[in-house]
Amino acid sequence: YVDLLSKGIFNDFVLEYVDRERKNLNRKYSSFDRFNELFEVVDPFLKDFLDFAEQKDIKINYDELEISENLIAHQIKALIARNLFELKSYFQIMTEIDEGFQQAKEVLMDDSYFAELIVE
Repeated sequence: YVDLLSKGIFNDFVLEYVDRERKNLNRKYSSFDRFNELFEVVDPFLKDFLDFAEQKDIKINYDELEISENLIAHQIKALIARNLFELKSYFQIMTEIDEGFQQAKEVLMDDSYFAELIVE
């Protein structure tokens, strides 16, 4: 994942994909909510991404890929959303898998965490 990110593979792939498919994507996903609900990075799409990476001289380590696959899929989806909609779309997708963010959100939504605080 880090190698793909540091060498710009995600951005290059997504820019080419969105440039090629923008009309179809806009027709199919009229809003971010619809995109977020329906768009998935499935195996054939992920294979296209990996093929693209290999063409850019990235050696794919399939053991590491198994560990990072969910993060890679979310990164691709988030970057596509950013290119189709708004910058905040990227963060909405990436925070879905950010455990720290999700835990902080849970704490903020649950008043019981604040009951024990003493404010002077």
